[in-house]
Amino acid sequence: MHEVAHIALHLKDGSTIFFDDIDSTEKGTTGHEADRTAAEALIEKSAWSEARVTISQSEPDCIALAQDLEIHPAIVAGGRMPRNAQLIEYQ
Repeated sequence: MHEVAHIALHLKDGSTIFFDDIDSTEKGTTGHEADRTAAEALIEKSAWSEARVTISQSEPDCIALAQDLEIHPAIVAGGRMPRNAQLIEYQ
């Protein structure tokens, strides 16, 4: 989704290719814009702001949000959860 976001956001000037600097420790504005757009493509910011899973980081809350949004729990778990979140194992 990140790369698709780059296409939508950053290839409007007639260019046909966009390279992320994967060796850089700084993401830069375009990288952050692509991250934000990709994150919100499947789970809107408003859904996250009301989701219990962002605080509880529990499997039942992860599954509940996924069911509400009709998406796979892996998308919730890997979406906009804090990077220090506890790993949720789903079977």
